Amino acid sequence: MAAFAWMLVEGLLLWSKVVAVNMSEDRRMKFYYITGWGLPVMIVSVTLATSFNKYMADAHCWLNVHSDIIWAFVGPVLFILTVNTFVLFRL
Repeated sequence: MAAFAWMLVEGLLLWSKVVAVNMSEDRRMKFYYITGWGLPVMIVSVTLATSFNKYMADAHCWLNVHSDIIWAFVGPVLFILTVNTFVLFRL
């Protein structure tokens, strides 16, 4: 989740360097750190708190693909891919 969140940050950084050049660097970096580290921590924490028993699979330590909890990972990843695709074609 953190790798995809940082991929989102890279897309937003690219967009801000090309399109929105008037944001301050200090304010922008705080937002990027919160997005890159805070977003994955928040998603995983909420998912673990709400459905701990459904989170892990039996044979391996990963999200269980046989329950709906997989969307806690797949949903944000699809959103990030959509945003980055939009940024790519917008530039």
